[in-house]
Amino acid sequence: MQRRYSSPEKGLFPLLPALVLAGAFGMFCGCDALNAPLKEEIAYHLSLHPVKTGEELTAAIGAVPPGGSGAFTIMTDIFLSATILIDGKTITVEAYAGNSDEKVIRRAAGFSGLMFRVQSGGKLVLGGGRNKENLALDGEKRAGSDSLVTVPGSGALVLNDGAELRNNREPAPQQGGAVLVSGGSFTMNGGLITGNAVTGSLSGSGGGGVYISGSGSSFVMNGGSITGNTVSGNDTMGAGVFVKGGSFAMNGGTISENETEKDGGGVYVTGGFTMNGGSVSGNTAGNDGGGVCVTGAGRFTMNGGSISGNISTFGGGGVGSTHGGEFTMKNGSLRGNTASHGGGVIVFNNASFRMEGGSISENTAIHGLVPAIPLAGGGVLVRSASGGFTMTGGSISGNIASEGYGGGVCVSDGPFYMSEGTISGNVARLSDGGGVYVHSGSTSFTMSGGTIGVNTAGGNGGGVYIFSTPIPPYTSFTLSGGRISRNTAGDRGGGVCNEQGEFTMSGGTISGNTAAVQGGGVHNWNGLFKMGGSATVNVDNPVFPQGAAAAITLTGPLSANPAANIAGTFGSGTQLLTNNAFLMGGSPANYTRFLVNGAPGKINHLGVYTP
Repeated sequence: MQRRYSSPEKGLFPLLPALVLAGAFGMFCGCDALNAPLKEEIAYHLSLHPVKTGEELTAAIGAVPPGGSGAFTIMTDIFLSATILIDGKTITVEAYAGNSDEKVIRRAAGFSGLMFRVQSGGKLVLGGGRNKENLALDGEKRAGSDSLVTVPGSGALVLNDGAELRNNREPAPQQGGAVLVSGGSFTMNGGLITGNAVTGSLSGSGGGGVYISGSGSSFVMNGGSITGNTVSGNDTMGAGVFVKGGSFAMNGGTISENETEKDGGGVYVTGGFTMNGGSVSGNTAGNDGGGVCVTGAGRFTMNGGSISGNISTFGGGGVGSTHGGEFTMKNGSLRGNTASHGGGVIVFNNASFRMEGGSISENTAIHGLVPAIPLAGGGVLVRSASGGFTMTGGSISGNIASEGYGGGVCVSDGPFYMSEGTISGNVARLSDGGGVYVHSGSTSFTMSGGTIGVNTAGGNGGGVYIFSTPIPPYTSFTLSGGRISRNTAGDRGGGVCNEQGEFTMSGGTISGNTAAVQGGGVHNWNGLFKMGGSATVNVDNPVFPQGAAAAITLTGPLSANPAANIAGTFGSGTQLLTNNAFLMGGSPANYTRFLVNGAPGKINHLGVYTP
């Protein structure tokens, strides 16, 4: 049976002078209504147990019977000389709001342990109620202190408006500067977690603000702020929140201005993280994932909210999906993040990213040198041989590669699948691949729908740039549907520039692109360019072949007429089309479906130019 522990006679004393004064004033004025707000406030405080020392708080909580509940109001700053254990009971701690001064719980001299341990069905509620301000647990930046609160087993912690967990310095056990949850639950409805720090050298260290560990652990954030926390050391991750196991659901609130030397400035995830709302902003990581890093067995699903203004020294200013981690984006925004590589997102080392909706926009890759290979990816960088990136919706737009390749997307290893969505308005300022850059080895980009449009490259490939070494396996881009349109190149290949790679086009349309030098539609630079089916490169977007191996290879009957306009200066007998098995196919025959410099009938049945 639940019992509420209270002491009305003690609660009355601090408010007695105000009560007497208010009563006298009411009698003088003959107006009881003037007393109503003060009476209501006094009645509320009478329901709480007032405490003035750490010993009083410890004794009062200890006196609450198992299965019971107690509510306590802190009247003045208090010092704890030992950990308060909350076991099998529900305890609420608030601060007296009779003046504007905050009430602070600190450790006594010589004590560096936990302030509260909540376990075995216990529950601790900090703040909230009528007193929504002025309660703080303050670690005072003492070196060598334990976490402020731990929640093992089946314990539960609730942080409400007005409660603050701050300034704890916690090098041992190197986990959870303010809160360590290891099997219990933590619900944050409001309040503030700030100024906490973890310094560690052990694997799995971190969680400057909050550390969640164990399969049964959970953290639900509905509001409040986790800000200004730090972690440092060789293996410390997750300056704001470290989710090692269990689950983290973010429905509101902010995780901001946290900083780590390694991964996960805001959140580091090897467990489960679902983001439905709120914001992760202004965090900094010295390696991957300025906002969020999901890695190993970590799974991150983003249904809403924003990840913005975060910074990573290496990869993934907004999100780093690394070393087997999985990130699914269904809605929300990754906006205005910055990194050397993958301004918005890096997908690295067998990790995966599935984009079903939402937006990756206005992110910046500022450098792009991995040494001697100028990769970048203003919006997204993919370097993941298995896993890769799957795009079935959403938009990647307005991103910038300031020096390296791929304003919107750079794929340097692994697959990228695009069936819907848009890659638009991105810029590679000084280099190639305004929308998409596909680079090196067995890398592939498969596009069956969606749009790559209105992107700009300072160099080649306004929409898409494909680069490969001349030794197989070749870098490949396959277009079976969708559009590549209205892109601009400062050099060659307004729509697509294929340098020694393999560009296969069985459908889709290339139109309305421009190039300052050659190949408004496609510049095929000693690459393999295959066409068949409904593939269409509009007449206003010429195909420019360059090099001895630049002829178009026909892979089957074409349905568009004309299928493409081949432009350039050609001598008689120049091979413009190859694969004789299909040159004679179709009605009219395939070879008649190509213009040369805008004129029909310039290619014979062998695919040779005939002036």
